[in-house]
Amino acid sequence: MQKSRRPLYYLLAFLLPLITLSAAFMQLGLAPFGSHNLLISDMGTQYIAFFTELRRHLLTHQFSFYSFSLSLGDSAFPLFAYYLISPFNLILLLFKASEVPVAINFIILLKIAMIGLSMAYYLQRVYRKVSLTTLLFSTAYSLCGFVAMYFYDIMWLDALIYLPLITLSISHLYNTKKTGLYFVTLALTIITNYYLGYMTCLYALCYFGYLLANDKTTGDSWPHYLKKKSQSIIQFSLTSLFSGLATAVILLPAMLGMLKTSKEQLSLTSFLPLPKFGLDIFTQFGMGGSNYAGRLHHPPSLFVGSLMFLLLIMFFLSPQIKQHQKNTAGTFLGLIGLSLWLLPINTIWHMFQQPNGFPFRNVYMFSFIAISLAYQVWLTKPWHTPRLIWHSGVIAATLLIIGYLSANLIQFIVKHYFNVRYPFFVSNRYLLWSLIFILLSTCLLTFRQRHLPMLVLALLCLSELVLNFTTALTTAPLGNQPIYAKNYETEARWIKKSRVKTFYRLNSQNLLISRAFREPYNNYNDAALFGFRGISMYSSTLNNQTRTMLLRLGLFSKNDRRISNEGTTSFTNLLLAEQKELSMTTNSYKLTNHPESLGLGFAVNKDLQHVKLVKGDPLLNQNHSLQSMLGNHVNYFQTLTVVQHKKNQTKYGHHYDLQMKVPTNGPLYAYFPNIPVDHVSLHINGRKKRTRIKVTTHANLALGTFKKGQIIHVQLKTPKKLGKITSRFAQLDQSKFQTAATTLRANTLQLQSGWRSHNLKGQIQVPANRTSLFLSIPYDQGWRVRVDHRPIKTYRVMGNLTGVSLKPGQHHVHLTYHVPGLRLGLLISLLSLIMYGITSLLFHRYRKK
Repeated sequence: MQKSRRPLYYLLAFLLPLITLSAAFMQLGLAPFGSHNLLISDMGTQYIAFFTELRRHLLTHQFSFYSFSLSLGDSAFPLFAYYLISPFNLILLLFKASEVPVAINFIILLKIAMIGLSMAYYLQRVYRKVSLTTLLFSTAYSLCGFVAMYFYDIMWLDALIYLPLITLSISHLYNTKKTGLYFVTLALTIITNYYLGYMTCLYALCYFGYLLANDKTTGDSWPHYLKKKSQSIIQFSLTSLFSGLATAVILLPAMLGMLKTSKEQLSLTSFLPLPKFGLDIFTQFGMGGSNYAGRLHHPPSLFVGSLMFLLLIMFFLSPQIKQHQKNTAGTFLGLIGLSLWLLPINTIWHMFQQPNGFPFRNVYMFSFIAISLAYQVWLTKPWHTPRLIWHSGVIAATLLIIGYLSANLIQFIVKHYFNVRYPFFVSNRYLLWSLIFILLSTCLLTFRQRHLPMLVLALLCLSELVLNFTTALTTAPLGNQPIYAKNYETEARWIKKSRVKTFYRLNSQNLLISRAFREPYNNYNDAALFGFRGISMYSSTLNNQTRTMLLRLGLFSKNDRRISNEGTTSFTNLLLAEQKELSMTTNSYKLTNHPESLGLGFAVNKDLQHVKLVKGDPLLNQNHSLQSMLGNHVNYFQTLTVVQHKKNQTKYGHHYDLQMKVPTNGPLYAYFPNIPVDHVSLHINGRKKRTRIKVTTHANLALGTFKKGQIIHVQLKTPKKLGKITSRFAQLDQSKFQTAATTLRANTLQLQSGWRSHNLKGQIQVPANRTSLFLSIPYDQGWRVRVDHRPIKTYRVMGNLTGVSLKPGQHHVHLTYHVPGLRLGLLISLLSLIMYGITSLLFHRYRKK
């Protein structure tokens, strides 16, 4: 293509995937082409809330790297670095908060269009011979299987944009000894998403090895050849090192934050030498091989379209491709394939952790290589050898059939002999569709030299990409954008009316926003979505020590990425400053105050430093904690007396019928440590007790408030034997608890007005018998505390909250948050840039000599 026509080529490279994806969005009814939005999976439960929070901070110019909207509070840096750092996110500023799901759809459209443009640029620069047919290859990459399955994991799409540029820059470095493009593109890849950036570093190493192997002649020995290529090897190594270190300003704080999550723990079973899949992998080369229902467990999504699949096979059969080139390309492709197939290598590629759903996150690299090889064989004009085309077509069809036979066999064996539900299911009708596309592509490719078949082949290729994309999302319960927008604005209005200037946490019991969802929505990230302080959170960046502490206080945690406010008690309201509870309808709201809540901090006895929360007994933990705060031995939680006890065991479980006498006035709680709450049927005085959300593990159950001497009738059905039944129930003595709360309230931290989440100032009067300041802030080395203008060390209490030792008297307390590792990361980044500049200058002078 002539230089004058290149702008048109690049414009079409951007527009073709944009138009193709828009057609898919229209078919699915996604906004802005319909009323649906992507309130599905992690997009609905996590990303939309985080993007809304980002938009709020950008518009209000109040961005802080510490947020009390992330559970009890945490550094926002790891979350920002993983989810939100893409420059495309600035598009959010063009939309209202209630329209963030629509904004995200536009961001997805633009990112996928940019993936196509990036691939087209790579093909044009590397092969120097392009035409409009080249756009089929760039579009196939932009809508490959990874994109169809994971496009709503929006933060990963940037890595697909940069991969062709990374590949081009490594080739440029290898051929010209110029490193600038590689340095910049690798750094940008790591910065925009360090997780896939890490994988890209491994890919870069493999690709550079491929270039070395591909360039080696038969007569050269490896030691002599490597010595000859030593300058390129040293340049590549140093540039990779300095580029990676240049991102330390982002990477180091993010990594330090992630070490506080559950991901710090390695599982030895993830390194067993086992395969990740079998022959069923070949189903993934056809359309419809994976869909939303199997998003958590499925083989790698290898789909690149029938045309690309055929050409990939031809690459290894074509006599016009040199055998040495086939060997090196096959080895390169095989290395990426091995990273998908073999468990320990797959684990290493996924940062030494097996993914919690959404597996094979580096599969797009396989697709990129496959399409690049397909393009190489396309340039040899394979339509001049029809036999090669038909041989490839037969092989492609055979592999698809083998894949589907294998998948069906595995499903049958697992279901009938192991009584286990196989997580990946194939729909056999897609085998027929895939075979039809293979047959049509084979026929049309045979007659490529005619213009009409080429046009039909292009339409067939694009149609298959659209069908695969829509098929992958067919089973997804898409959300409703008009309902979301209306109810978001209603909720935001009620939450705004409930705000006061003091520090408090809100327990939002709303269900309005959930009406826009077609799958369960448990309000985990509503604090980020609406900008209030809460307890719940769902994210891979959740602080695991905070989660464990709340779990041992009786709050519900489904897994190591989720914590809910389901299971709070009067004591946790006091402890965690949960002052308000909000429920609402479309026309009104109800705000319930918890008078026992004491605010951000208060003076406690130094005994609290020695409290260790035990596993499986949260009410005992709460009793012990309150005793330690006051330095007494008062039993605030009391057991009930069993008046009558009937027990019956059937094949359906254990049945308990109890008459229990209440010891005092106050709220009654239950906790079953060995039985998930959703497996328990509990009736109190004939009324069934239900939780607001489905509790699949354990949590405190609030059973109501009762008076001293009252006899309550408890009917209980459990799948397991409970043991000592009275130890599962406890009543909070309201009178003693109110006395304790009143005592603690006399010495609370009074925050000054104008406080920010990273900068808190206040006054406190410390009594002689309670010389520790308790703060309901998760312990974090990033907090700096100054008392009366002198620095004071903090310490961890109750598992992961913060304590400060004080002397009796009046004190001024100032807390500031500094992101751990940020200054050191900035220093490393600056030094890396300087070192890269020096080495580049030295290499430049060496080349001149």
